Amino acid sequence: MKPLLLLTDFSETGNRAVEHGYQLAKNLKTNVTLCNAIDMVETANMLWPADAFDTLIADSAKELKKLIKYLEETDSNEDFHPQISYQSKLGRLVDVVESLRKKEDFYMIIIGVHRKSFARFLLENHCKSMMDNLTCPLLIVPPDAALEN
Repeated sequence: MKPLLLLTDFSETGNRAVEHGYQLAKNLKTNVTLCNAIDMVETANMLWPADAFDTLIADSAKELKKLIKYLEETDSNEDFHPQISYQSKLGRLVDVVESLRKKEDFYMIIIGVHRKSFARFLLENHCKSMMDNLTCPLLIVPPDAALEN
């Protein structure tokens, strides 16, 4: 079966969506790719030195590795353990996802949705952008979704 693409921004909601996706992957007996997109539009009001981009990617990769370790340590399933890969890229989330989809055909993309707030209103609504631009299955996990094994 094709792998699942699990998106996170390292927030509680984003990481919970990853946990849901990982559980689904165990049930489907498929592998997963974790992804974090670093959207420079959201930090455009800051001046970044050229080498800062490498640092942002490295920090993102470090956080993804921590998340992988957490998933592996809390996986008590005796039957199947999904293989986990990761991608950390600069760019708008929808563009990053499209570039990954050109390289690999994912069964489904999983993302968490944040509660509405004024700050989120000012920034791009990632879930809406994904729904409007992608032509593949998308599972949107609400922030209060219960996690069951």
